[in-house]
Amino acid sequence: MKEIAGYPAELIRVNLESEDSHDSAAIELYSVARLDEIVDGRALLRGSPGVDPPYWALVWIGAQAIARRLAADAQGGRVLDLGCGLGLSGLVAARQADKVVFADYAPDALEFVRASIEHNRLTNTEVRLCDFTTDVCGEPYDCILAADVVYDPASYDALVAFLDRHLADDATLLLTETLRADARNVIAALNARGLVGDKEALWITEDGKPERTWLHTLRRRD
Repeated sequence: MKEIAGYPAELIRVNLESEDSHDSAAIELYSVARLDEIVDGRALLRGSPGVDPPYWALVWIGAQAIARRLAADAQGGRVLDLGCGLGLSGLVAARQADKVVFADYAPDALEFVRASIEHNRLTNTEVRLCDFTTDVCGEPYDCILAADVVYDPASYDALVAFLDRHLADDATLLLTETLRADARNVIAALNARGLVGDKEALWITEDGKPERTWLHTLRRRD
């Protein structure tokens, strides 16, 4: 079995089909094998004390929702996959975008992303170690993918400032949030900075059951 960053790794195939997608219906990427022995995703969502697993190793439903949207409605230009984790959203974006930058604060996650980039033979990508609470990640982007990065209230102000700084004037922000009642504070702060748009509920099957995530599509107010 292949090993990446000290973890057993396996290729997984993620279905991208939705009502609007007609092709590019799946993508393969590397994930941690036997992940259920390492991390309890539901414990993470509950915020259970003492839980400190590799958050990035889960294919979060928010990333799946953004990936499906991109499969149906591709984004061009420069794209940033912020808090990319395993990089699902960015890998799908890289099929059409001019360039995709994968950014995460976890070095191990970025090693998995590099392996998936190589597997998918993508050449329009860059991988960056980046903590959005402290770092700057290049010039403004035409699209930022932010899947399930709204989870730590202590980081919300920094997240909003980072997104505002890194979005070009005519850019699109695709942000998902799942089971976070306080996410409204992040959206309100983005609205106050002139980033407005739509919110829709998307359903992703996880462990055999439909789970809801909210997809926000925000752009700068004219």
